[in-house]
Amino acid sequence: MKARHFLILSVALNLALAAFAVFGFRHTPATPMTVAEPAPSAPVAVVKTNTHTREVTESNQVVALTWQSIGAKDYKAYVANLRAVACPEETLRDIIIADINKLFARRWRDANPTRDYKYWRYGRSSGEDPVREIANRKKLLDSLLREKRELVRSLVGVDLAEDGERYADPSFRGSSSDLQIFDFLPPEKRQLPRQIMDAYDTAVQRILDTRDPDGYLPPDSRKTLTDLRKQAEVDLHRALTPEEWEQFQVRFSNTAQSMRFDLAGFDPSEDEFRRIYGLRKALDEQFENFDPNNKDVQRRRAEANQKLDEDLKNVLTPERYAEYKLSQDAAYKQALAFARAWDLPKESATAVYSIRKAAEQQIAAIQSVAAEDRQAAAVALRAQIESSLRETLGDKAFKSYQRSQSWLRALGQ
Repeated sequence: MKARHFLILSVALNLALAAFAVFGFRHTPATPMTVAEPAPSAPVAVVKTNTHTREVTESNQVVALTWQSIGAKDYKAYVANLRAVACPEETLRDIIIADINKLFARRWRDANPTRDYKYWRYGRSSGEDPVREIANRKKLLDSLLREKRELVRSLVGVDLAEDGERYADPSFRGSSSDLQIFDFLPPEKRQLPRQIMDAYDTAVQRILDTRDPDGYLPPDSRKTLTDLRKQAEVDLHRALTPEEWEQFQVRFSNTAQSMRFDLAGFDPSEDEFRRIYGLRKALDEQFENFDPNNKDVQRRRAEANQKLDEDLKNVLTPERYAEYKLSQDAAYKQALAFARAWDLPKESATAVYSIRKAAEQQIAAIQSVAAEDRQAAAVALRAQIESSLRETLGDKAFKSYQRSQSWLRALGQ
């Protein structure tokens, strides 16, 4: 707000100087301002100033130069009006880009209405398909950014891709739903947790930047990450009540964030998420600093994962446990990602997964066929599988699946 007042004051001062120089302006509301020719024997202008207008008196004629008279609904007219009163180019750019930022931020918010914040879902929204929703939101954001960059470039010659830091518009980057991640806290308590998290994220990034090209971190660096996390938790404990701390954990902890991604295909309810979270959190803390190259640690982690799987049977219904297991299968995740990319329903992913699993069993059976008959059997099986996939996906999506799936291409070769 202060910056805008400063810009307005700057333009107002330039208005006075321009008025003194040309002795008067005429303005028609629907058109850009025009500069009147001074009379041959024009007297010295008398300027009266108040907080809203500057008046120029010349030959018994008073012309009021107001901020409203300079503004225009059309950006080209707006720019022309500012230049007509000798507004400095840098100030002009600041004014126009700030106005465009507000316009596109409003368009972005209108396209992303406020929704209930559901921390237990991938994408944390109430949409029916959060994964696809995120992809669509990114497409819209990219489109609006391109449109905004082109508008700014055409009006004032600024390339936001090159000079974006100065003209950054943080309200445009986020969405109304993003602003709700602290909805469990009253507004007056949100600043301190954000500061603690920002400091923690900055410190963590410094450590991660020292990773080897293959992502490896030595034990002392992993311990430093643990120490940073524990210190951040201590600071947050002091800032929050026990209830607020619990809400914070299921939203921001490393366990919660990885769970939202891992369970995208499972789409848990809030109660299911919290039940799984209690089991996963204990496991993650137990192996927080484990060395992935240590065989003994690998064995103990595998045993702990097996116990976790057994414990999940006690917190989920048999039907939901089966869906959970399916969602963790790599082949199913691949089928689900493909279906979403082609805007196909979840049932299509399940059908593709079932076809692939049945094919794998048949492929194994072919290995027992006599060598001279094995190739022909594999070719026949591939034709059968492709027919089923084409019927499930449709011709265009099937051709894409055929090109992208190495397991299918290898069959019958």
